[in-house]
Amino acid sequence: MLVAALGVLTISLDAAVNIALPAISRTFGVPATSIQWIVLTYVVTFAVALIPAGRVADRVGHARVFRVGLALTGAAHLLCGLAPAWPWLLGARVVQGLGAALVMASAPALVTLATEASRRGRALAWLGLAASVGAVVGPWRAASSWARSAGESCTSAGFRSSRWDSGSLDVFRARAGCRRAPRPRGAA
Repeated sequence: MLVAALGVLTISLDAAVNIALPAISRTFGVPATSIQWIVLTYVVTFAVALIPAGRVADRVGHARVFRVGLALTGAAHLLCGLAPAWPWLLGARVVQGLGAALVMASAPALVTLATEASRRGRALAWLGLAASVGAVVGPWRAASSWARSAGESCTSAGFRSSRWDSGSLDVFRARAGCRRAPRPRGAA
């Protein structure tokens, strides 16, 4: 359950990208009217892929889909940090949205399968709490680090370094998930 909650937390922490939008706009020379595509490419990809990701998880295994989702998200964070041009950054955000859909589609099933029926409601509530905490802490963490460094975190190096940090954490979580992914109760 902890691995699933950390995966959901990781995905939700990405709300921090909203703090970096002005810096991203300056870095790539994108007008403010076009910067919305950073959010839209992620959200649209996530929304389109969520239901099919759940179906794939049902067929090939929730733990496998969960790990692939974390790995994709981590790779996408690293690609965002390396993006040499605007289209590359948007492409990385599409990959990120796909990875997020894989994680979010499989995490509740992992928790459900790994928890006794009498404790499922509480376990799923903890999963929801992890998502909520990530959605609050991500932007707060980005804003507070930006304030501490007098704006340095929102320079081009700052938004790139935050992608590297997130990407390396995602890769670590995916690796931990390989060993500790919840197994269905009664499964060998």
